[in-house]
Amino acid sequence: MTQSQEDLAVTQRVLVNDALYRRIAKTVTAMAQLKEADPELKQQLASDLRAYRLMLTKLKLQKAMNDQEVEKLNEQAGEASKETEKLQQTTAELEAQLAEARQIQQQKKQYTDLTSELLRPYKVEVTLTRVKESSEVKEEEKNDNKEDDEEEEALPTPAVTSRSDTPQTEDSPRRHGDEDEAEEDGDNEDEDEDVGMKDDEADNSMDIDDEDVTVPEFETYSEVINAHLFRTRAEAAQLNSELQQDIADLKVTNRQYEATWQQRRHRFLEIIASLHTFQGDIQTEKAEQERRAAEREEEEKKRQEEEQDADDDDGDNE
Repeated sequence: MTQSQEDLAVTQRVLVNDALYRRIAKTVTAMAQLKEADPELKQQLASDLRAYRLMLTKLKLQKAMNDQEVEKLNEQAGEASKETEKLQQTTAELEAQLAEARQIQQQKKQYTDLTSELLRPYKVEVTLTRVKESSEVKEEEKNDNKEDDEEEEALPTPAVTSRSDTPQTEDSPRRHGDEDEAEEDGDNEDEDEDVGMKDDEADNSMDIDDEDVTVPEFETYSEVINAHLFRTRAEAAQLNSELQQDIADLKVTNRQYEATWQQRRHRFLEIIASLHTFQGDIQTEKAEQERRAAEREEEEKKRQEEEQDADDDDGDNE
């Protein structure tokens, strides 16, 4: 049903056709003007009255139907309001769940950041520095070896066979070049020991408590980063479980501290109450003592006045 049809139906229900009422009034007026009764007018008036009664009955039925429709509309409005309240309540619950989910997401992000900070090894920078230094040392040694090789190639080679090519046993006599080679080997060993001692001193000078992180020999920086920065899923899960256990322990400790604080607060309040009671007792006792002192002073004054009056009476009698 369209809006125009609804408006027309409402208009037909609300408005009353007064043509029948006017016709009855006209008939009654005509009968009043006649001196004698007209049977036709009387019959017409009776039929009009019956029609008017039927119209009134129809109006009553329409009123009853309208009341029923109003009740139905009121019920529908009540159901709609209840549905609206349910929707509002559901919306509030969903908003609360959304806020809680956002809070949980934020906490997870914070825990992730904290975990990444805790998983970051302490010896990465030291390891990178050592690898860099060792690579620089190796590069310098390679460059020195290349320069030595170039110098040897530049020198003319003698036709005589070198003594170093001949095998030498323990019983064979030492040659002149062997002593120099032995001294160079000893110097190289001393340098290696000095480098190792320097590395040990560097290890001791760094205050690092992470015992799990070792310093292996790596060739590239990517191997160092992969070995120290990245953790496996099992290690991350273990660390996460340890963090959760620490959080649970902290919560238990917090509850214990809270209970202890509540007990101390209760005791403190009891002490304050007892002090107030003691102060009230002291004030009461002080007031009682002051009252007794005032009574004694009053009695003393009365006694002195009586003695003075008695002395005055004795003087008058004399």
